[in-house]
Amino acid sequence: MNNEAMHRTYICVGRTGTGKSSLCNQILGRNQFIESDSSTSVTSAPQLALSFNLGYSFTVVDTPGVMDTSVNSEEAKKKSCDEMIEAMGQCPEEGKRAFLLVLKYGDRFTEETRKCVDIIETIFGDQCLEKCCIVVFTHGEAFDANNEETNISFENWFRNQRGDLELLLQRCEYRCLLFRNKTRDQEVSRQQIESLIQMTNNLDESYTQEKFEAARYKHKRLILESKLPELLKNYDLQLNELQEKTNSNLVQHQTMEQLNSFERKAKEIVLKLQSEDEGIYYREGELSLFHQQKLRAKQIVKQIHIQQMYKLKLELTTSINIFKLKIQTSEQSSTLDQLEDEIKQFFARFTDFGLIIDRDNITVDFERDGIISQQEDIQHFEDVKILINELYNVMNEKRNYLRERMTEDELKRKIRFLRRKLNSIPASETNSELAENVLQETTELLNAVQPCRAMENLIEQLKDIEDEAKLKKEQCERNRQNAIQESVFGIVSGAFGLAGSAASLSRHAVARGFSRIVPGITSISRSTFDFIRRARR
Repeated sequence: MNNEAMHRTYICVGRTGTGKSSLCNQILGRNQFIESDSSTSVTSAPQLALSFNLGYSFTVVDTPGVMDTSVNSEEAKKKSCDEMIEAMGQCPEEGKRAFLLVLKYGDRFTEETRKCVDIIETIFGDQCLEKCCIVVFTHGEAFDANNEETNISFENWFRNQRGDLELLLQRCEYRCLLFRNKTRDQEVSRQQIESLIQMTNNLDESYTQEKFEAARYKHKRLILESKLPELLKNYDLQLNELQEKTNSNLVQHQTMEQLNSFERKAKEIVLKLQSEDEGIYYREGELSLFHQQKLRAKQIVKQIHIQQMYKLKLELTTSINIFKLKIQTSEQSSTLDQLEDEIKQFFARFTDFGLIIDRDNITVDFERDGIISQQEDIQHFEDVKILINELYNVMNEKRNYLRERMTEDELKRKIRFLRRKLNSIPASETNSELAENVLQETTELLNAVQPCRAMENLIEQLKDIEDEAKLKKEQCERNRQNAIQESVFGIVSGAFGLAGSAASLSRHAVARGFSRIVPGITSISRSTFDFIRRARR
């Protein structure tokens, strides 16, 4: 065998007091490391030693106890991680490399032991137990004494184990050895080491530096766990303070700026909690170490968001009702125009929050980084949509009312004017032209006016004027006919008595005289005068 094939590297890991240092000394073939049977670790930092024994070159790393009783458990996790990184950096790359999980025969497999195994697995990777680990039970002398009468073999003993120890041995594929720490029998010591070498040779894989580097991302979790209690305490304090501020005042007494500041703080906490988890190793299905704090922070964000929605809804509802009152009390169209501009400007302010409001709908502006960023948020404003629709209906009704009222006033003026024109026509008037004009204007107004309750009385007045204009027109026409008949009768009856004097007059002079009697009689007087003159001849 070449030198590389003959080299073996062993990293001894385990709890304090299991006999790691004694095992390392046996492998080296000399007392290199200080041994102690106490529960207090003698090894305070990884120690590395080299030796040549039984034809093999050995590199042995003795590590402080995982979960060392001299420090608290959280500090031990970080300490163990740092120590393993240091120990792996000292190991040569040649030859085959394995690590030895050292357990003390007779010790119960406690919760602390299980945590120790979890830490080792976290440091060395998921498959470290299955591929590259050998379980060494120390204090074999106690095993011999306990089983002297039954004469049970060590293999039968470890294969009959149950519970957590059985699961551990199964994962290590029952690669188990029993070492008698205190033996002074060189042959027994040699056989133990040769059994270790043989079991190492049978490993499917060597624990390489690459494997260790691949597991390094788990080390961050160990470091995090070492400061986790303090971190959780700090986050809980922040969340308690934020929750108290959020609940301290009624929403209607809080400003939107306050709610926005609360939301920013809550989201900052969520982001910090997420960053704490970045690069942390978790087993499949395992919850985050910050699960409760994350859940609580997200609930606070949701609570604040609902308060923001309520605040916006309250502001919209209150302002819409105020606008509605102003519209209802307005008396001028110009005031309505000004109010409509104010309403548009008021609604435009909500685009900063991500709301697009028009008279028909409320939508979300997804391109704007506002408070409202989800379509679900619109559900909070369904009632507001109804109010906005009512607001614009009130605006339209008011405009129509003012428009109708303006038409009503104008119509009243026209009725008064028509009435004066109609009354100015005397009862004896023979010219129906003025009456016809009044009738025509009245008819046009009746056709133009839109029937409504406010106009009912005026429309009736127009109809009365229309009827009176018709009667007045008919009266004028009758007056004209009567005047013509009377003129003709008077002319004919006095024709002969007037013949002498009429003969001395020109026919135009006579006609002008008759035309003064009634309008339109000129043509008749002319024809009558011609008749008289012909009669005298």
